[in-house]
Amino acid sequence: MHLYRAVGWMGLGCLLSLTACSSSDDSGGGGIGGPQSSSRDNANEALANNDCYLGLQLPGITTSGYGCSGGAQNTSITGLKPSSFDPALRINVELGTPPSLGALDLTKLTVGTPRADASWDTWEAPPGSCTAQAVGTSFDSFFSWDYYRMDFSCAGTANPVDGNTMPPLTLGDFTIVSFFKRQ
Repeated sequence: MHLYRAVGWMGLGCLLSLTACSSSDDSGGGGIGGPQSSSRDNANEALANNDCYLGLQLPGITTSGYGCSGGAQNTSITGLKPSSFDPALRINVELGTPPSLGALDLTKLTVGTPRADASWDTWEAPPGSCTAQAVGTSFDSFFSWDYYRMDFSCAGTANPVDGNTMPPLTLGDFTIVSFFKRQ
């Protein structure tokens, strides 16, 4: 999996942004109504390997690999379409404080799906409608990244923003593994 970190997601874009990538034959896991045990197992395996994982499933979207990037208080994870490096689903997480194990200070959660014209339909969870808990962490000494397994629970819906005319999304409970850059 470290080869993907070097050459990356969507060619040169990954290399330039130092995005970590992983692949899997799994199509996600968790999803609306709560994470499945296989989702938890896949997330724990990804964390143990310092890989990315996206356990949110939305109707009609299939993923077979993951790419992630991060800063000190933000992280983004993208689910890739099967047999390609094309994005199928993206989640952006912003925290008010750097992450640590336990409850996270979630300030913004957005979900996006690509349109045919390469723009994105984006949804944002209303403030306070989602909680996030960091339940595991590992350190990638090569890149000095801290990977976190994060469990999310969202009540209500994420609402369309930025000209998105699609209906609201029900996110429910899901898990991701992504990294944050160490300060």
